[in-house]
Amino acid sequence: MPHIETPSGINWFYEEKGKGKMLVFIHGWSFDSKVWSKQIDNFKGYKIITLDLPGHGNSGYKKEIDSVKDLHFIFEKLKLDKINLIGHSFGGFIALKFTLNYPQLTHKIVLIGTNAKFVKSADYEFGLSEKDVEKLRSFIADNYPEILCIFMRWLFTNQERGQNGFREIWDAISKRKIWPKKEALGEFLNIIEKDDLRNGLKKINQPVLIISGSDDPICPVESQNYLGKEIRNSRVELFENCGHLPFLTSADKFNELIKDFIK
Repeated sequence: MPHIETPSGINWFYEEKGKGKMLVFIHGWSFDSKVWSKQIDNFKGYKIITLDLPGHGNSGYKKEIDSVKDLHFIFEKLKLDKINLIGHSFGGFIALKFTLNYPQLTHKIVLIGTNAKFVKSADYEFGLSEKDVEKLRSFIADNYPEILCIFMRWLFTNQERGQNGFREIWDAISKRKIWPKKEALGEFLNIIEKDDLRNGLKKINQPVLIISGSDDPICPVESQNYLGKEIRNSRVELFENCGHLPFLTSADKFNELIKDFIK
């Protein structure tokens, strides 16, 4: 299995496939790189790189993760530039943070169900409540990973759960052999709870495609429209009757949209 050990001491698992324009996929909280299964084989003429975040999938874990600094090391090691970053949820948050820190390496960005700030505050009404964050913590407290599956199922709409092919999607998510480390999930929740990237949004000059499920329970449409207003060179694409993972339940539409955007 291909791994790169970063100066932080974490062994990051990654996979490369194909040749052409560079697409780097970053998964969200509690998932791993296999969540991009409907994308990996559907981008002919592109170089695809998928990674497992620390403590997820086949990547190692150490406390006090600096994923952005680690990613920079990995991309330099792989000699990548003009990177098209595609991030889902927390992975999109990392993509935003990476762009703000290393704008010279980032070409275009795709954000799927992502916030610049995940938790509500007096000056931001579109995020999760503190109660919601504590509920997420409860999913990794007891009966793990079974109870985490309740959270994951909630990310899909009733309509999505009734689709042909949903059983295959759900089995791939819920019957994994490797589950994230609880410590990593807890640390990423701390980041979600505290970090705020709103002040940097107006500094982003790269083209940004913001993809939102109309019924996303984590990142409501209003939060995606907020991103669209704050990031100057961006547009929002709404997927009707979709929850938090439209790249799985509306994969064909998603893939074509990405190809058109990258071109």
